[in-house]
Amino acid sequence: MSKFEIKSLGADSRYRGRISEGCQQCAKGRKMVLFITGKCNFHCFYCPISEKRGNKDDIYVNERQISDDDNGISGMIEEAKAINALGTGITCGDPIKVLDRTLKYIRILKKEFGVKHHIHLYTATPVTEEQIRILDDAGLDELRLHILPEFWSGFEKSKYRDSLLAIMKSNITPAVEIPLMPDKKKELKSLILALDEIGLPFINLNELEISETNEQGLDERGYACRKNSLVGVEGSRKAGLEMLKLPVMMGINICTSTHKDSVQLRNRLLQRAKNIARNFDVITNDGTIIYGIIETKNPDETVKKLKKEFGVRKREYRINHEKNRIEIVPELAEEISRKTDLACFIVESYPTYEEIEVERIPLGGHED
Repeated sequence: MSKFEIKSLGADSRYRGRISEGCQQCAKGRKMVLFITGKCNFHCFYCPISEKRGNKDDIYVNERQISDDDNGISGMIEEAKAINALGTGITCGDPIKVLDRTLKYIRILKKEFGVKHHIHLYTATPVTEEQIRILDDAGLDELRLHILPEFWSGFEKSKYRDSLLAIMKSNITPAVEIPLMPDKKKELKSLILALDEIGLPFINLNELEISETNEQGLDERGYACRKNSLVGVEGSRKAGLEMLKLPVMMGINICTSTHKDSVQLRNRLLQRAKNIARNFDVITNDGTIIYGIIETKNPDETVKKLKKEFGVRKREYRINHEKNRIEIVPELAEEISRKTDLACFIVESYPTYEEIEVERIPLGGHED
């Protein structure tokens, strides 16, 4: 098999040569995302982080916000188990800005899941030898540097080069992860050739994405959304495909917005859905969950009536006191809606911690 054979991790992603173990786990939906802080000193105009998370010192595991205490750590471990995580990607913000916290969480994850639990860290900070040493001691497996675009042409004289050479002397695998900017192909080619020269094993090239927070900055620089995509920038993926043709030994991975959504996220949702689904939940091909709900001011009394009138069994429902509703087999919700005045719905939701609804279909009735 040729080193230059172009392959795919699914959807419209493309890669050649060696790629990160973390990327392989992510494509399977088995890489937990640990958003360690929203704080960052770089303020890149293309950063897609939402207003909810950006510049706030909050912690999230996947979509779940946690506190920096024992309860939060328990929540993190619970979330990792819920998706059968083989590894964790630490991102932000900038994890180096809260280095002590980052080290603590690396050690916790390694202690809980063992040395084979692959952890990669993503930062735009040119890390120092001392920072590399303590990250290595904590058990970090891979360190991905986000090299700022202004250093792509002058990489040889930058601190990023010094950082990568220092990482190569440790037990940590060095890598680079940067956005594909279609108007900076010349600079990107220069960077990739220079990285190959020092022996970098692989690079991740992310399709540039438009979000609510970076839309103005991208628009001011002439970036627009490509056809058949809600977020991918025109020319970004095409620029990545050109990079795959460069005469380098380094592995190159093109990660697109479509791949993130239809492969990475979908597979992670499927992993979680399979682990948390109740007897009456229906798991869709997209990893969402469908179930019936009955909204009622007195769910306990309503359940007693449903047991008597419809023979509802314990494994066919769950009372959600927080939301004043009964969650139930979809077919039963439809039957009950036809024969009572109860407010019944079919709900489709994400299997995430917050159970965000995708769709709600009313079946009739009114709140009792």
